[in-house]
Amino acid sequence: MSSSKSRGWSLCCASLALLVLVLASATCARADWVGLNFNEKTGIPDIDSLAINVTYDYCSAHDRGFFSAVGLANSLNLYGAGASPGDPDRPYITGYSGGDPDFSATYGSFAIAMGTNGAGTPAWGCLTIAGDIPALSIFGSTPDTLGTLLKGTLAGFGYSTDDEGDFTEFDFLFKVTADGTGTFGVGSDVGVILTPDQVAGGFSADFQNDGQGISDTFAVPVPEPTTRQALGLLGPCGALCGLFLWRRKKAAPR
Repeated sequence: MSSSKSRGWSLCCASLALLVLVLASATCARADWVGLNFNEKTGIPDIDSLAINVTYDYCSAHDRGFFSAVGLANSLNLYGAGASPGDPDRPYITGYSGGDPDFSATYGSFAIAMGTNGAGTPAWGCLTIAGDIPALSIFGSTPDTLGTLLKGTLAGFGYSTDDEGDFTEFDFLFKVTADGTGTFGVGSDVGVILTPDQVAGGFSADFQNDGQGISDTFAVPVPEPTTRQALGLLGPCGALCGLFLWRRKKAAPR
């Protein structure tokens, strides 16, 4: 066999081995995942939310379920690691002091609503984050209303379970339809990693958490044009490589 053929064969074998390794890592590392899997937060800006109450009501007669996650939006992180809530680069999101007593004057609001079937396949979904950010001069139209910070429609959903089948994480992908912060951009993608804290698994029965869930809502970066072209040429392997290129170390909401 000529040296050029030998090199070609070696390159082919190496490429095949890399593909097998990537596929094995993606499949075996998180075998408990169904659907979308961000695994780790990917981009900035991001919004931290806390005290999230997760509920799910299922109607077996129509095989329809309603998922709701409602909590408090805490801070907008503009530039990445190192900033603490209240810093100029990470201003607080606040509520209003008048109006509906169910809203906290200390925090904004975070809400996800989603419809599914008993298998957990989503039919629709929406994200709404509201609040005032005094440091950025963002306020509601009246003293008794919250400013709209972020809205989006569901574009992807996934979840993980532990060995006992209980939910450990919900992942959402939304297409932005309104951006009151001026930092995400209408038409862009945002991801949400929601850690529910103590939720029994399964979409064919009602469930509810303890009201102590946390979430991170973050910008999903778009690969550079040359990167998109290269990943497209690689086909399925490129898509997997693209997913790995997105991943960053997850920063839990503080």
